[in-house]
Amino acid sequence: MAETTDLTVPGRPDYLTTPELGPRGFQEMENKDVTLPRLSLCQAMSPQKQKSKPDQYIPGLAEGQFFNSLNHTIYGTEVHIIPLFFYKSRIWFKDINQGGGIICQAPDGKACQLNSGGPCLHMKWGPNGEPPECTEFFNYPSLLLKENGDLELVVVSLKATGMKAAKSWNSMMRMRQADMFSGIYKVTSFEKPNAAGQVYQAWKIENSDRNSGWATKDQYTYADGQYTSVYEGIRTGVISTHTEGLDEELANQANAENGTEM
Repeated sequence: MAETTDLTVPGRPDYLTTPELGPRGFQEMENKDVTLPRLSLCQAMSPQKQKSKPDQYIPGLAEGQFFNSLNHTIYGTEVHIIPLFFYKSRIWFKDINQGGGIICQAPDGKACQLNSGGPCLHMKWGPNGEPPECTEFFNYPSLLLKENGDLELVVVSLKATGMKAAKSWNSMMRMRQADMFSGIYKVTSFEKPNAAGQVYQAWKIENSDRNSGWATKDQYTYADGQYTSVYEGIRTGVISTHTEGLDEELANQANAENGTEM
């Protein structure tokens, strides 16, 4: 399929115009009123696969497929993205068996809400190898290249076993010696065995074969603008990432990786 660089909304009527001061009707809408969706990976026991959870259920979603956490769009087992920038964050979730939810979070990965903005109090491993109560995320606000050529803003958030893919990806991006949003990367899922001999879905990230792995001029220009606005929004805390249901999603992922059941 030929790649298109048309970034406009398809099917826009010719009679619609954009005033000099920008589209009208959004004057009272602020960045904090916008939530960025996550690019999520479906596991065998993901709530999005369970009809018994109608608020989360996504018809047709299969294990190993990527999906949009907010609008439930299914992307398949392979997506191509242009990362805008990288940042760390931390979230301490209440045990899912005790109702779940977020106890504390540090959007910048540093300022702990429970420690009056000081260092995280729950980031250390236990004496017997118990994982930290607070989960660290590597986050990449990105532009997902849809099949029709449109670019959709999503956040790739990796933790635990995904950190290996994240660190490899970081090295891959640094080797380009160019803006992070100058490159296109292919994200796929693959089956990986756990200690119990079962398999779970893991992330794989590599250079894309589209346009030799480089953003086109139009894509790069568009990404440049998105980088500026989204980076500032994340930095100042007025743009947030979708976290609803993330506690259950991570619990299912951990159980899949460890070979246990909820």
